[in-house]
Formats: sequence, structure tokens, C-alpha cells
Amino acid sequence: MRSKWYSRWYGRGRIFDVWSVPHFFFGVMAASFLVVFPVHFWYFFGGIVLLAFAWECFELWVGIRETFLNRVTDGLLPLLGFFLLYDVFQSMPFSEEHQSGVFVVSVFVFLLLNYISWEARFNGEREFLG
Repeated sequence: MRSKWYSRWYGRGRIFDVWSVPHFFFGVMAASFLVVFPVHFWYFFGGIVLLAFAWECFELWVGIRETFLNRVTDGLLPLLGFFLLYDVFQSMPFSEEHQSGVFVVSVFVFLLLNYISWEARFNGEREFLG
């Protein structure tokens, strides 16, 4: 039987895995933060780059096994999420209250995704073991 087209790209030991979603959503959360709080764009972006790749170093240090391409992808996904959503957040006519609400929701979703993922990892679910 022929495998599905996405099995070449997605799954344990592939370029994308279940952890790709929280990595991407870190960028979404960062974009919503920048819309609410007046921080210099390029300094903030540099901080995101540092955090994304520092997290990958942390994962390596604690023994999470991933392919090299998955590590690179996990480092780039927050940047993709940031650039995609920053432009959207900037172009939408949100009031200050709605901008704050989007930030709070993005933080909540980011934390929820991470909680679910780490809980699954600690429970030994194969897909989340890295």
C-alpha cells in the first residue's frame, strides 16, 4: 500500500511533528505581544530568534532526540508564525481592548498547546517522545 503524501514530511522523525504546532504558535503569541506592547521591532525579533534556537539547544541538552531538519524547522516555525500573524494583526482594525484580548487568547492557546504536548510526553505517548 502506498503511503500518504504527508507521511514524507509529517510524523515522528520527520521535518514536521506534533511539536511543530506549539513552535509555530510561539511566533503567533510573539506577534500579538508586539501589537499590544510598544517594543522596538528588530530588537524584539532578535529576541524571538534567540529564544527559538535557545529552546532547541535546551531540548538537545535534556536529551530530546530529533532529526537535524526537524530542529531547524522547529527553530524557524516561530519566525514564520511571527511574520505571518504580525502583518495580519497590524492590518486589522482592532481597538486596544481587542488587541489585548487577542494577546491574552494567544498566550492561553500557546500555554494550552504546550501543556497538552508535555502531558502527552510525560505519559509516554509515542508521538510526543521526540
